[in-house]
Amino acid sequence: MVFGFGPALLSERGLPLTKASSVPSLFMVVLAVAVPLGGILADPTGRRDGMTALGLVSFAVLVPLTSMVPPGGVLPLIVLVAVLFGLSAGPIVGLPSGILAPEARPFAMGVYFTIYYA
Repeated sequence: MVFGFGPALLSERGLPLTKASSVPSLFMVVLAVAVPLGGILADPTGRRDGMTALGLVSFAVLVPLTSMVPPGGVLPLIVLVAVLFGLSAGPIVGLPSGILAPEARPFAMGVYFTIYYA
C-alpha cells in the first residue's frame, strides 16, 4: 500500500511529486534497518509474539492516519510506521526455525523462502 498508493496520495494532498515519490523510498530504507533489528531484539528478550503484534497493529492503525495528517507531518509518521512494522518482520521470518530440527533447517528454510517469495 505504501509503495502503490503513497506517492499518488501525497501528491494529491499537496506534496511535490518528487518528494511524494521519495517517501516510499525512505520507508524502505528504514524498513531495511528495522527488520534485522526486530530479530535481534526479539530473540534475547523472548518477546517475539509481543513485538510481532506491536508491528502489525501499529501498521494497521498508523497507515490510515497518513491520509489524515497534514502533508508536512507525513514523513515522521511514515518513518515511525517503518520502524514499528519492521520490528515485526524479523521474528516472523524466524518462526520456522523454532519448530524445525537443526538437521532439517537448511532444506526446510529453502522451501519456506521459495514459497515466501513466490
